[in-house]
Amino acid sequence: MPYFMRFIRHGRTDFNEGLKASKNGDHSYFTSGKLTTDIAVELSSGGRDELYAARKNYVRYGFHRNFDKCIVSEMIRTHQTAQVFGFEPDWVEPLTNERSWGRLGRLPYNERGNCDEAYDADPVYWTPLGGESKYDVLKNRIKPLCENLSHDHSGKDLLFVSHGDFTRVMIMNMLNLSSEQFAAFWKSDDPILKVHNGQMVDFSHYDPVTGKVDQRSLWFRSVALTDPTLSEATNDWRKIY
Repeated sequence: MPYFMRFIRHGRTDFNEGLKASKNGDHSYFTSGKLTTDIAVELSSGGRDELYAARKNYVRYGFHRNFDKCIVSEMIRTHQTAQVFGFEPDWVEPLTNERSWGRLGRLPYNERGNCDEAYDADPVYWTPLGGESKYDVLKNRIKPLCENLSHDHSGKDLLFVSHGDFTRVMIMNMLNLSSEQFAAFWKSDDPILKVHNGQMVDFSHYDPVTGKVDQRSLWFRSVALTDPTLSEATNDWRKIY
């Protein structure tokens, strides 16, 4: 596997803002012709402003480092986010696309039925009509991706500009969480699964004290770059094994 992998979630988009408004009764994003295909969803102006603030924190707190490759998904919002942080994408990887929400992704909140209750009851296996469950993402995309990384990018330091649910499932995979453990974290609103827009999630085989490579150990940290208080209490590394 790579020695170091960093995942940064894309900035806030017009869709993120439209869905939030729809939850509060304003469904205009879904009814006014603004809705686009998922690949074409762009950063909102507010999302860009947040990312510029995140980039300042990224430098201020010493998170900047060099990477062998910058990988983005097919979604344009990941390309735009990489550019805000000053990275030029080297590789567009469809396996890192956001989880598909199928037909649900095009419906305003008042037409989504009891999807929230169904999702919370079974966050790993619940599948929206025509879309993917988190388990689908794990089995069909993250497992093949990690196999490829092990073969072709062993010993590398990689940056992924990615998506919320994709990153959560990567956390599940890298921390070797069972579906029951993941569901327990999800239902308790545990910070380990918080992946806000602009969140930075790191997996490292470098000892954070000595800087030496230790492939038998793995360290993890998660930082909300737009506001560090939104993630874990500190930005410290957590040793997984």
